[in-house]
Amino acid sequence: MTVHLTTPIIVAGIETRTKAADEMSGNGKILPLWEKYRTEIFGQKIPAGVPIGLYTAYESDYQGAYTLLAGVEVDSAHTPADGIRILTIPAGHYMKFAAKGAMPDIVIGLWQEVWRYFSADTAEFARAYSTDFELYPALGEVEIYISIQPK
Repeated sequence: MTVHLTTPIIVAGIETRTKAADEMSGNGKILPLWEKYRTEIFGQKIPAGVPIGLYTAYESDYQGAYTLLAGVEVDSAHTPADGIRILTIPAGHYMKFAAKGAMPDIVIGLWQEVWRYFSADTAEFARAYSTDFELYPALGEVEIYISIQPK
């Protein structure tokens, strides 16, 4: 399903730089980032809210390095605490993928679905590799939004 985000979303959180090969090798940074977010950041250095994973600064495609910010939506007047970064999800067109189930398996499975969709010759859209994001609206639920462009 495609969606049009009409207004930008400002996100405050902590970040890391990684790539898919590192994540799959067992030397990943994503799980430790989310653990630190959950135990040290959420509700302490940033307000409580729906967790957001913001993917940006892509080096190339899905195999290159990228930045992941684990955070929460804040308003434009938010003043970040030390060590907290502010990034923006731009308005634009996104393809939405959603799943429910046990974490982190549903997130991994949903990203595999994303990769399959965009690698298929029949895909209507191509990944823009600008800004993608995950929302965690409830326990055991994830939504992934991929920035898209015409093929």
